[in-house]
Amino acid sequence: MEPIELPTHLDDPKTFLIFSMDDVLIVGVAMIIGLATHLLGYLLLLALGMMWVMRRFRGAVPDGHLQHRLYWYGIPLGNGHSLINPLIRRFVG
Repeated sequence: MEPIELPTHLDDPKTFLIFSMDDVLIVGVAMIIGLATHLLGYLLLLALGMMWVMRRFRGAVPDGHLQHRLYWYGIPLGNGHSLINPLIRRFVG
């Protein structure tokens, strides 16, 4: 049995039990949509497949890549004074 790595620094990814928050979010959204559409089994299988793909994706690209992509397409994940409108592509001045 492999030891479970616990986050030791502030920058480490957040975990819930033994899963990262990305995995928990994928399964949670699949469960909510699956319960609403009566397709729970199919969507949970799809969520497990997406978890596998995301784990491979996370190992291949730098940290924050998915957040950068979402910001670029207009879905900012956070609020603050330093976040500008992601849909403005040109700045004058």
